Amino acid sequence: MKTRQIKTGYILDNVLKPILPADAAALIAFTIDDLYPDETMNYVFGQASMEDRVGVWSLYRLGDHTDYDTFLRRTLKIAAHETGHMFSMKHCTKYECVMSGTNHLGETDSRPIDACPECMAKICWLSDVDPAARYDRLAAFCRKNGLNKEADEFTRKSAAVKNN
Repeated sequence: MKTRQIKTGYILDNVLKPILPADAAALIAFTIDDLYPDETMNYVFGQASMEDRVGVWSLYRLGDHTDYDTFLRRTLKIAAHETGHMFSMKHCTKYECVMSGTNHLGETDSRPIDACPECMAKICWLSDVDPAARYDRLAAFCRKNGLNKEADEFTRKSAAVKNN
């Protein structure tokens, strides 16, 4: 039985772009349906337009053979990655980073939930946020949602940037 897939370009161009408010920073959609960009690829976890500030990502493949915490980590990674693209960030090729591209769940799982130092600087510049404040909010979110290892890492990073 063939899985129903939705072409990402249709969502980006025909659904999101026409409803993107002029004063919006970006507009992202998520779906439970499987996505594909074109006939050259079987699927994608998500896709975003750097020029048009719209993106879409799917939960469809993120829950395969996993527990809640892994599903949540995958969801956060894909959402953060596609959001980065909507703010003109390209794939990171210098470090293991949430902005590194992934082609399968093994790669997604191996990537960190956070951006590398270079991409983190871009995020802080784009969003006009203090790095320590960003890390503190991420730590609080992770702790609230049971991602204690990640919360501890964000707390460590916050302390590091506060000491510099």
